[in-house]
Amino acid sequence: MKHPDRSPLIILSLLVPPFLLAPPASGQNIDQPTVQSHSQQIRAEIPAGWTVFRGQRGLIVLHPLGWSVQERGAGAFLAYRLGPGGMVAALALAAPIEKIEGRALGVVQGIGQIYPDLFPNVKVIKGRLLSPNPEVALADMQFAAQGLAFKGMAMCFKEDNRGVLYAIAGGASTWLQDEPVMKQILSRIFYSRDI
Repeated sequence: MKHPDRSPLIILSLLVPPFLLAPPASGQNIDQPTVQSHSQQIRAEIPAGWTVFRGQRGLIVLHPLGWSVQERGAGAFLAYRLGPGGMVAALALAAPIEKIEGRALGVVQGIGQIYPDLFPNVKVIKGRLLSPNPEVALADMQFAAQGLAFKGMAMCFKEDNRGVLYAIAGGASTWLQDEPVMKQILSRIFYSRDI
């Protein structure tokens, strides 16, 4: 019998395009995943040490053991890892937005107003438009929570007047270890019918 965490999932449709890994100017090795906008059947392998969160309305999130996932309504979710003392040490957020009044860049610059509970007193830096059609905006951010320094990134993907806001944040001291994990979580978001 196969171990349940290693079995493939049959996924029926992708939720959203994957989180952009890093801007080309960063000098990092970038693997740009293929973005698919139509429903199709795909197989997703569950990496060793990862598990699957299955939401109430078909949301599927692959995440490492030790992380928790919380649905936040309308297809949105928050994946997080607690640190010492029970405080959130790292988080990954994906939130579909039904109506975006302005520009994608305005969404990432306003992340502290959209989610003040997750990004208190956030300072957004280096906001930039990566693509005009569809609009893709990316911004780096910094904030402090309970005396600890955090850094993060926010991305908004907007087509017509709808889109998705993605964000990752982690302690400044653990950012290098947490950043690739948070990006992997956001690249493994699916919607599925009950299987």
